[in-house]
Amino acid sequence: MKNLKSYGKQLAIFSITILSITIFFSILQTFNLISPKTTHILSIIIIMLLTLIMGIKEGKKANSKGYLEGLKLGGLLLLLLLLLNTIFYGFNFNLNSFIYYLALLSITIIGAMIGINKKKK
Repeated sequence: MKNLKSYGKQLAIFSITILSITIFFSILQTFNLISPKTTHILSIIIIMLLTLIMGIKEGKKANSKGYLEGLKLGGLLLLLLLLLNTIFYGFNFNLNSFIYYLALLSITIIGAMIGINKKKK
């Protein structure tokens, strides 16, 4: 139950951060201050950084096997993103999407492995 609460808290923070960034980028695009291509690239970079940070935080909480903690958190994150993608854009899964989600999962696992190694002993 304790882990589920931790995962839920991190997913909520992730969702709120992504929503805030999306609103900010939308405002910038409305006033033609930033191009759609730049917005897309920045969104990908920010999401990957967030997943890395989430993985590191989860790894620091784990006692052992950081890769499993990263896999669990990354799996929940992917389920959330797939659900949101399906709701807003319909189910459109292709090779690019697969590579993107695989990269996010890998980054979360790597972040958890870094976090468990940076843990104070």
